[in-house]
Amino acid sequence: MLRSLLLRLCLAALCLPAAADDFTFAGRVLDFVKAGRGDSIYSLLHPSLQGKVSAEAFAGVFAQLSAQFGPLADEGEWATEQVQGYRKDTRRLTFGQTPLLFTLISDSTRHIMALTLTPAPAEPAPEAQADSFTEREVTVENGPVRLPGTLCLPAAARGRVPVVVLVHGSGPNDRDETLGPNKPFRELAHRLAARGVATLRYDKRTYVYAGRLASVFPEMNYNTETVDDAVAALRLAAAQPEADTARIFVLGHSLGGALAPRIARRSAVPLAGVVVMAGMARPMDEAIREQMRYLVHDVKGMSCAEADSISREILSALPDSYLQAARRYDGPAEARGLRLPMLFLQGGHDYQVTRADFDRWQEALKGRPDVRFVWLPACDHLLRQLPAMAVPEDYFRALPMSEEAIAAVAAFVKSR
Repeated sequence: MLRSLLLRLCLAALCLPAAADDFTFAGRVLDFVKAGRGDSIYSLLHPSLQGKVSAEAFAGVFAQLSAQFGPLADEGEWATEQVQGYRKDTRRLTFGQTPLLFTLISDSTRHIMALTLTPAPAEPAPEAQADSFTEREVTVENGPVRLPGTLCLPAAARGRVPVVVLVHGSGPNDRDETLGPNKPFRELAHRLAARGVATLRYDKRTYVYAGRLASVFPEMNYNTETVDDAVAALRLAAAQPEADTARIFVLGHSLGGALAPRIARRSAVPLAGVVVMAGMARPMDEAIREQMRYLVHDVKGMSCAEADSISREILSALPDSYLQAARRYDGPAEARGLRLPMLFLQGGHDYQVTRADFDRWQEALKGRPDVRFVWLPACDHLLRQLPAMAVPEDYFRALPMSEEAIAAVAAFVKSR
């Protein structure tokens, strides 16, 4: 974890601020931090704080961060604001690939009231301009199943465009794959449209028919949960008048990624390529056991036996038909039989799908010049950048999808 310099105070006073564009004092303090001059920082603390922290507390912070995350690679612009009469100066510092926020709060006499180095909030998502895409409602039809969806088209497109069908992960996902404040499929659709790529996303069967699943699940397994409806969505995508039928793609995330090779093999529409984002390649039993060991043992400090017990409870709650089908499924073997270009993206801060999965895909497809692998060391399961390995609480933080991930998908599609 980061060693934070955090001195939070409840302050209320009327002070005369320095000029807004004068960052001399903040720059001086930051230079002291970089040089490890804890005594100099201590001398600038407000007298009321000097008995609460030692000079040594400041001395080794910069060296520690450099050792943990890598050398200082980038510094953002200074920014300032007034907080309860005090001045708050901030600057984004990137150590290796980890962004931190340097924050200095000072009073009108240029004494330090608070000094922090903490994980930086994500940069605002580079939202696509509303005039860069158009959307219309569609319906994915698969026998009695009717799934509402959205076709997102590049507004500036001339002629027919490539279309990517987005396939969700496990659970009752809506078309945006909403998780907390995050809507990764909507973000992906809009940002790809700005790059000239259309997408089709749709509400999952388990979302639309929640509470009456028996009516649409003759038997619950990977095919009835995901594959069959994705094949129908590909058929719908190719039937759109704006679609370039020679450039229809499937992109699966999480479980959708694991099943993307099977979806491609069963598609009645010839596909131009497959994209797997954080797709599990290990048996489901193994993946769940490792997830629980991380969450229960590593994060919560409970025993591995307790973690394994929870894993067994999770697996025992699944329908037997589903569990047996999952155990028979071998994603890398399915992918090996495909003669299609493929793109695999995986984040290093993803605890659900890990390097072990990424390595299995690579091993199965080694020597294939039409297959590309992109490792994103700082990304989580939603391909958002995080400063450390993800925990479940991170899913409830609004963060943008990695620009590198978006660019890789767009480049793959447009190169076909």
